[in-house]
Amino acid sequence: ALVRLGRVYFETFRYQAGLAKTSTERIFPSNNPGETIRTVRAPLGVVGVITPWNFPILIPAWKIAPALASGNTVVWKPASNTPLLSVAIARLFADAGVPDGVLNLVLGPGSTGGAIVADDRVDGVTFTGSVGVGQGIRDVVTARNGRVQLELGGHNPCIIFEDADLDMAVAAAVSGAMGSTGQKADVGIGPLVSPGAHKEVADAVAQAEAEGAVAVAVNSQTPDGPCFYPPTLFVGTTDLTITNEEVFGPVSTVLKVDTEDEAFAMANDTEFGLSASVFTNDMWKIDRAVHELQAGLIKVNGPTTGSEIHAPFGGEKNSSGHAAREQGDTAQEFFTRTRTAYIKPGSPH
Repeated sequence: ALVRLGRVYFETFRYQAGLAKTSTERIFPSNNPGETIRTVRAPLGVVGVITPWNFPILIPAWKIAPALASGNTVVWKPASNTPLLSVAIARLFADAGVPDGVLNLVLGPGSTGGAIVADDRVDGVTFTGSVGVGQGIRDVVTARNGRVQLELGGHNPCIIFEDADLDMAVAAAVSGAMGSTGQKADVGIGPLVSPGAHKEVADAVAQAEAEGAVAVAVNSQTPDGPCFYPPTLFVGTTDLTITNEEVFGPVSTVLKVDTEDEAFAMANDTEFGLSASVFTNDMWKIDRAVHELQAGLIKVNGPTTGSEIHAPFGGEKNSSGHAAREQGDTAQEFFTRTRTAYIKPGSPH
């Protein structure tokens, strides 16, 4: 698993390094004879990178690679739950010859990230984490005209229509909801990241049961331990808190609808908009899903999880707001300033 993660990590850096050698200039015609209008990109400046503990290798790569390739310096504050991986990544940069002061790793609690966000010398902040923290970062940074790139989680709907390939749909739905213990790490069903995370999931499940949710499947083979939580499947209604709030663990809820319109309306009835999937062989439903589902990533006959490094990544609504997209060539738009130059030769001598 670590070998595979390492391969994707280096692939991300190779891809962004290749983009650095690709011209992003645009040339425009001018009304003035002999004049050329062109755009150029300049580095944003100092970028604050604040990353979570899930995907502790890949999310830093998605942010740091385009930031450096665009000519910025980086101050990186990783989650306090994954310091050793962060140190190992920073050591790779040092061994590769990145000059001192270009990538700056800062370890510490959340207040350390707050200090980076509040520093006027930081021109932009890219953050992955909770909605509340992300919105606070947005308010602080934009108040000084800085830039913000946010990915703030999701509560991803999966619509399965009657004409779907049920074997494919069930496997993908289970993978998207339960795989990696709902945390997006690199094990099938492993422990939650901490006892505190276990308590949060257990509290959400207890609340769902108190509100009338019915558990129809609970994995009885979950290992003992303070951080293991059994994958749990509920049936219920949209009145349940658990169907509206993100639970960062292996818990999901099945909801039944009667019409296609109801399915799409229910899928969009959430504050989040990171990812959504639909399972059907009907091209009309597929076209409707692509145009009507309010999510940054829309999967057709595939799980809600997963993305590729050369395609834009980001959500809508409270998952990302109007923040710039990550990954692909669109990442350069966040990490650079676009300038338009009007160039006309002087008089010959």
